[in-house]
Amino acid sequence: MRGPQSKSHYAMRRLLAIVLFATCLIRPALAATPSVESIDTLLDVTGARQLAVQMSDQAGQVLENINQELITEMQLDADQQKALRLYASKSLETIRTELSWEALRPGYVKLYQEVFTQDEIDQLIAFYRTPTGKMLTTKMPEVSKRTTAQIQERMSVIVPRLQAALAESVKQMQEDKAARKH
Repeated sequence: MRGPQSKSHYAMRRLLAIVLFATCLIRPALAATPSVESIDTLLDVTGARQLAVQMSDQAGQVLENINQELITEMQLDADQQKALRLYASKSLETIRTELSWEALRPGYVKLYQEVFTQDEIDQLIAFYRTPTGKMLTTKMPEVSKRTTAQIQERMSVIVPRLQAALAESVKQMQEDKAARKH
């Protein structure tokens, strides 16, 4: 009795395994791509536009701070200060254009469509409409601001070390080049 029944049992188990495996492969492909409208709703309830504006403003402030430091540290004359301010103004315009909501939104939509399913977007929208979700949305700009400040603080330690390492590397290259000439 082992022979034919055993073979059919084995064949059924094998077929079941193949079907389960195929289902696992096909399932992600069957997941609905989120609609642009639902992503826009999610971006709206999470305050993404306001965060983009805040990010652009912060980048502008950082640029202004850097310019003030340069003016002070380098003891620039009036013409040099004017040139630096013109550069800063053009740079700020570029930053505001490239970090504007209009520039960022298409990337957000594409990213969310690639990463999330429609069901996941719907769940996120539902979450961000809850009191906890609203609280998170309200507090995240402050978290982002403080995180940026922490990173800037760390960069003030890192940048001088990187500059020193770069200067040492340049010096070593110059010495090596001079030694090869002799």
